[in-house]
Amino acid sequence: MDPRETPFNGDVAHVSLKGKVEAKRFSNGKTFRVNPPVTPLLTEPDGARTRELLMGDAFCVVQHVPNYYSFGYAERDGYCGWINSAHLVLGDAPTHVVTARETYLSHGADIKSASVAWRLPHGAKLIVSDTVGDWSELRSFALA
Repeated sequence: MDPRETPFNGDVAHVSLKGKVEAKRFSNGKTFRVNPPVTPLLTEPDGARTRELLMGDAFCVVQHVPNYYSFGYAERDGYCGWINSAHLVLGDAPTHVVTARETYLSHGADIKSASVAWRLPHGAKLIVSDTVGDWSELRSFALA
């Protein structure tokens, strides 16, 4: 089995692997959402970056370690690895996807404002609660 596509970290495995791997514990997993614009998926805590996940991507956590790293898999492609637990939040499914090369997240409808918080990459997933003219108001993901 390819470890990049097998939700098993040596201790905990996803329930789909019962009878296929020997694990101390099996977990159904819980879906979280990536909250910063971009976060790395790592081979192990503080390990090598295998890929990146974008804001709003669904990540099924098989083993959650608060204030450390969580092990699981990206629901869009099944890739497994570790993500900083602080980068994962609970939240509803996104309603919109950034289709421009990039856009900006701001606390108000003024791109020149000092309150521009983040650059959001193409593919970031957002929850839009209202649209006024060219501006969209976002509902933030709830903290876990």
